[in-house]
Amino acid sequence: MTVQNTPKVLADKKQRQVGQIVSAEREHLVTLGVTISAIGTFIPPAYVFPRAKYQDHFINDAAEGSIGLTSKTEWINADLFLNVLKHTKKTPDALRILQFYC
Repeated sequence: MTVQNTPKVLADKKQRQVGQIVSAEREHLVTLGVTISAIGTFIPPAYVFPRAKYQDHFINDAAEGSIGLTSKTEWINADLFLNVLKHTKKTPDALRILQFYC
């Protein structure tokens, strides 16, 4: 396990908490399902997080219309793939090329 070395942070004295971003351990992956429409239509991506329960804040800063899914194995499976296909169905009919990145 890697221990994060966090830098010193300057903040107002009145602030009780200061937000900080730290990365996860190296072994954990977030799978990104990218759908490309053959006619160039943007289809929001699907994120697969390595967790048992999904929480809405996982995709707070994602593109509008993105969906978040969870998988205990960190990889996409048949059920998640069907969810991604249903997600792409919301856009106009077109040939779709699906790619998943880790």
